[in-house]
Amino acid sequence: MRRKDYFSRVFPQGIPTLWCPLITHYADPGKFSSERTAAHIEHIAPYVQAYLAPGSTGDGWEMSSEERFELVELLLPMAEEVNGHLLIGVLETGRGKAAESVAAISKRYTIDSTPAYTGVTVTAPHGSSLSQQEIHSDLSEVLEQGVPTSLYQLPQVTENEIDPSTAVELAKKYPNFYLFKDTSGEDKVALSGRMPDDLFLVRGAEGNYARWLQGFGGPYHGFLLSTANCFAPQLSSIIELSSLTASQGAGGASSAEAAKATEEARSLSDTLSTVVEAAFSTVATLPFGNPFANSNKAVDHIMAYAAGYQKAPAPLTHSGNRIPADMLETLSELLKQYNLFPQKGYME
Repeated sequence: MRRKDYFSRVFPQGIPTLWCPLITHYADPGKFSSERTAAHIEHIAPYVQAYLAPGSTGDGWEMSSEERFELVELLLPMAEEVNGHLLIGVLETGRGKAAESVAAISKRYTIDSTPAYTGVTVTAPHGSSLSQQEIHSDLSEVLEQGVPTSLYQLPQVTENEIDPSTAVELAKKYPNFYLFKDTSGEDKVALSGRMPDDLFLVRGAEGNYARWLQGFGGPYHGFLLSTANCFAPQLSSIIELSSLTASQGAGGASSAEAAKATEEARSLSDTLSTVVEAAFSTVATLPFGNPFANSNKAVDHIMAYAAGYQKAPAPLTHSGNRIPADMLETLSELLKQYNLFPQKGYME
């Protein structure tokens, strides 16, 4: 099967350009909130039709394997309800463990029997001393199973990187390898310019959003960002302006029109970059969770309840701790400063 055949089977309407690694909502410590999760997905669905779970932003590395499957079971019908797609995160970094996990997932779900299921995403195995040959071998064990697969560059966890040459070799051999996500901030694979044209590249590092999209001269087709949980309309607008700029250039539109779209995207990108950096810094001192999960969980709480955010119970983390009230207040003022505070919360 060719890569475009995987695209047509998994994404008959075309592959989405904005993906969201969903935050996880809890009703009580250790108990997922179905109601809150459904409302959140419905809120972002007009802008985001593709989701990743479990992932770093969704507390995936803190969960047991049983919790991960429970979360996936909760999310699959919700994604289907909004005609969305769910990419299952395989959070296994031991040698050979990712392949075992993918085999287990394949016994439960297939792209033919589970409409919202979009395949799996895997990282390189863990180890700063691993050779590229060892990384190649481990990822090949996964890809040989024929499951639609995204490779995830995550050196913050794996302590290594998939080299461009390794990524290219895997892409040429395995058409089911259809998407590459990079959160390293180095972007070596995408910037190499060596990946096949039909392989979809998404950036997972935050900040300077506009400059990384192809329409503005960057190497990426789209984004897979934690902040899509909270700022989906803004990220979607940046992507749309990138596509508009690219189409205007191809159609011979005036340079003034292209320049206007570019300037609008860059302005929005600069604002969002500033807000996101400040939001991450606000929660950076918390001794539980991770900044991606905590920041987005806190901002989403404000988006959900707007002016009533202080009356609603503060969001729970996987650890059972809640986001502190003073941090929620700081983030509330930040959103107001940049005109991002919601007039009405989506849970109101």
